Amino acid sequence: MLFYDVTLEHTGTRQTNIANLSNYTLSNEEQHLLSRGLSFCPSRDLNPVDICQDMEQYLRRIKLKEYFQNGDTNPSPQTPLSREPSHKKSSWTPPSGCNQYIDSYVQTARGHLDRFVLDNHHHSNKDNLTVNERKAIKTLRSNYDIVIKPADKGGTITVMDTADYVAEIDSQLSNTAFYEELTHGPTEIFKSELIELINHLNYNVQAEVRSLVPEQPRPGVFYTIPKLHKLSKLITEKMPSTSSGDPDQARTTFSEDPVKLCTAAKALKDRHSSPQSIF
Repeated sequence: MLFYDVTLEHTGTRQTNIANLSNYTLSNEEQHLLSRGLSFCPSRDLNPVDICQDMEQYLRRIKLKEYFQNGDTNPSPQTPLSREPSHKKSSWTPPSGCNQYIDSYVQTARGHLDRFVLDNHHHSNKDNLTVNERKAIKTLRSNYDIVIKPADKGGTITVMDTADYVAEIDSQLSNTAFYEELTHGPTEIFKSELIELINHLNYNVQAEVRSLVPEQPRPGVFYTIPKLHKLSKLITEKMPSTSSGDPDQARTTFSEDPVKLCTAAKALKDRHSSPQSIF
């Protein structure tokens, strides 16, 4: 278990909502970038070719779902099912005329896209990032020594050393009271059992429920995030001298004053040789 020396980054006089738990020193541009939040969307210039390609792929998926919704067992020679198996990804698109509503939607969508491209192709979106912040994105993305995650509460962005993060993951997964190591992936077995249960449902709802079953199921991704709000509790419990009076009031003071929180966290780390976990 790990107790981190939390340092809240500052940029000029404006404090950012970043807790740097790693040994990596964030540059000013990286701090500016992360302070925008993990849901921030960088602007991008309009690329008519990319937009049109995305639209055609979207419309193709719609037509394929409609074409094969009933599981055609007697495909025409033009369909990809009659060809020899190939590792090359198919680009075949069902012809028009199979469904008048789908054809009408496709025609309308293409018309709206054409007008949008013609009206906006000469406009250049204002970049909402500086040149250095664009470089910071590439730098952070290529830095495999750190992991960037949101904190459990408060909206703080945390930067952790990858080694420490992996060590915490291993520590949690090694707890046999909650986790068991498997020799194989059970997703296909679960899928078969789920389909068997669906077959016993009312016929009218079988198709609706069956559409929710993924074709290629895969296990979820295990992850963990630091609970930074545990810091004030750890400080008041391990270092009573820091709280003059009510512990709850002391925790509130630490939460409202990050500088005092960081100072107390460093003192706690120096005083206790046994590490504490904030996960």
